[in-house]
Amino acid sequence: MEKRLLSIIVDLIVCILLTFILAYASFWVIGIPYTFFILLFLKDIVNGQSIGKRLMKIRVLKKDGSKPSPRILVLRNLTLFIWFVDAYLYFSKGERLGDILFKTTVCDVSADVSSALAEAPASTTTSFF
Repeated sequence: MEKRLLSIIVDLIVCILLTFILAYASFWVIGIPYTFFILLFLKDIVNGQSIGKRLMKIRVLKKDGSKPSPRILVLRNLTLFIWFVDAYLYFSKGERLGDILFKTTVCDVSADVSSALAEAPASTTTSFF
């Protein structure tokens, strides 16, 4: 869980820095919040890894061990809008609302996928997608 928390912090820092760099380069101050949210929602789109996840050697997988589609990755990050629910679930159950709804988990890349999935929190919620 520590790796995942550190990756979230790295991702937020990267999103903030990129947002201000893009805003400064284009003098597009009104678009700062929009740019930030776009970067935040698309952060896991490449191979289920954001910059923070790549540094921590973790990635998003479906609970059956398959690679989630880009659509699932974006939809799972939309739950960040209700961050207080995400934070509660993360600290109480070890998984975010997006993980529960879309049957995903964050696994250690250096570990065997089957052993990493066995250690992932089990969810009894029905998948929407």
